Amino acid sequence: MKTSQAEKLPRWNPSFSRSGSVPAQQRLPFIVFAVVFLSVCAVWSAEQAYTDAVTQTKLSFHWDHTDGALPPPQTNPVAQVATTTRVTLTETPNSLTTINYDAGNADLYKEIGGTNYVLVSTYTRKTSCWANALPDTPLTLVDPGAGYKIFPWVSAGSDLKNYFAANYSTKLTPGNVDRLISQTLGMPDRTGQNRVLAFFWAPISDVLRPAYSADISTQISYSGLLKPYGDNSYAADSPPAGTENFIFEDYNNLPEYTGTNGFSSFMTNNEARTTMPWTAMGYTYNWNYLEDGQDGRANDPFRVDSYVGTTEFVVSAGETVVFDHFENDLYSYLVPEPGSVILLLLGAGVVYFVRLRRMHG
Repeated sequence: MKTSQAEKLPRWNPSFSRSGSVPAQQRLPFIVFAVVFLSVCAVWSAEQAYTDAVTQTKLSFHWDHTDGALPPPQTNPVAQVATTTRVTLTETPNSLTTINYDAGNADLYKEIGGTNYVLVSTYTRKTSCWANALPDTPLTLVDPGAGYKIFPWVSAGSDLKNYFAANYSTKLTPGNVDRLISQTLGMPDRTGQNRVLAFFWAPISDVLRPAYSADISTQISYSGLLKPYGDNSYAADSPPAGTENFIFEDYNNLPEYTGTNGFSSFMTNNEARTTMPWTAMGYTYNWNYLEDGQDGRANDPFRVDSYVGTTEFVVSAGETVVFDHFENDLYSYLVPEPGSVILLLLGAGVVYFVRLRRMHG
């Protein structure tokens, strides 16, 4: 089995070597300075890690570029088969979020007008349709000025919050929250754009996975995905989940795809056109994983140890949903609950104690 680029990257060793101890009163300023310095370095060279993440995901696609154009008025470039060796992404988690209506889970599910809905969120600016969003009010995902349909990529319920609690409990600050969200969701750094999390209720029938298997009700069976091309790349499952009325769009709002072939057409063309680190595996690519200081990438000693980010879904473009609320203060929202922090600290203490016993045992 071929080894992916990310797996070849050396991991950071969290141990320090020093010839003498640092006085206690000097440790905190030193640590603060080090964290600030490393954060600044990360901003300087973050783009290389992002670019490398795009390269890795694109290497797994059967369709990886475009060429030519369709006859007028359809002038979009045509998806082309990759001409280089394909390297399948090796991360195949069994912990993807699934969506199955549960009336007992009121935090995630709700029945509205006889239709089952799920609570989702998208990382966005308060522009377009979001500028007029009101709680508990229907909201059509269409730009009111330009008139184009909005095709939101979303997280379910508190998935993003839970991910941050598990991975960034000691690293998160008001200054890096947008950067870490951007990385986790597989986006370029959106720091300074005044983005928020927009929470809304979407009809479950109009939510799918933007992945080789669109079915949201079960874990993806990676071993069961088809590889019909002979180049080690996956193909979209057929028939897909969802309805024939589901509207897919390319990442940059190019053509819409719907009907019987909508899902497979979306997968083909999005693989060929995307310039973002889209895994098509049901999870986002967290490019913070690649910030190892190698080959021009930033050096983040507290980076995550896996590129598997959060489970991602898409909502049918132009759908009418029910707006819930905005999370404007992202840092406060994502900070773990006090109980979680205590548990994390206790866990770290136990690990330290066990290592200490082994060293002196």
